Amino acid sequence: MKWRSKKGFTLIELMVAVAILLVSSLALLSGFLGSMFLNDSSNHLTTAVNYAQYVLEQVRELDYNTDIYGANFSYTPPSITNSYETVVFTPAIEKTDMGGYSKVTINITWQEKQQEGSYSLATYFSG
Repeated sequence: MKWRSKKGFTLIELMVAVAILLVSSLALLSGFLGSMFLNDSSNHLTTAVNYAQYVLEQVRELDYNTDIYGANFSYTPPSITNSYETVVFTPAIEKTDMGGYSKVTINITWQEKQQEGSYSLATYFSG
């Protein structure tokens, strides 16, 4: 009796192919989700850098003799909130005169995915 050769896949070959497809799909999905989270973090950091630069530009416009070195110094940075993050500004202006320069530091913190992010930008102004 002659066996006919049947063309097609066996059940084991099909299961191996599905397993390989599943593993490769999970690897691609993991990479995609990782890039989404990294993009979110990058977006938060870029926003923080832009806010810090904006606040430094506002501080640069202050009158150093009366505003910064005066007894009634007060500066309230803008409160900027969007749907993704809440940015809290903590400007630290060192009033000590270091050879005619004042150091201005802007600290920004935000909350993202149960972690706190922070960014600090500092510069010196002559006054």
